[in-house]
Amino acid sequence: MGSKFWFFLGDIKESRNIDNRQDVQRKLVEIFENLNKEYRDQLVANVGVTRGDEFGCAGRNPVILNEIGDEIWWRTSEIPVKRGGKIKTFQFRYAIVKGEISTFIGREIGAMDGPVFQVLDEKIKELKRKKYGWVYFEGFGNIEDSVLTSFKNLIY
Repeated sequence: MGSKFWFFLGDIKESRNIDNRQDVQRKLVEIFENLNKEYRDQLVANVGVTRGDEFGCAGRNPVILNEIGDEIWWRTSEIPVKRGGKIKTFQFRYAIVKGEISTFIGREIGAMDGPVFQVLDEKIKELKRKKYGWVYFEGFGNIEDSVLTSFKNLIY
């Protein structure tokens, strides 16, 4: 039996259509480094790129992960994203899920593996398919998950 934590997984919306993709990722990494300093004591795995244009982190407290999601939201709002020659706002979707991991090496989210990542991938794919909604929560309980997900999507 592996360890259970709360996990955050974010995905940049329409990342393949970003003309200045490398600049955007560079600025994202800078934001992640600052968040890792600010939230060091609350994170089990640092905020970082997991693969391609996905990023994540892990912790023991879902409230902190939600706060980190909000911080990423606000801090990325200043990143100019070029699509088709026009400047757009940075957009991403994310899921916060409680789950189990089987591999845990250091503080890097990319070095972790386990069943929770399949759940996170499924939730991100679901958000992509729906074409609406930004956030998905799972692990609080069925009713709580629905309420939190609906409420947060109304805010954004």
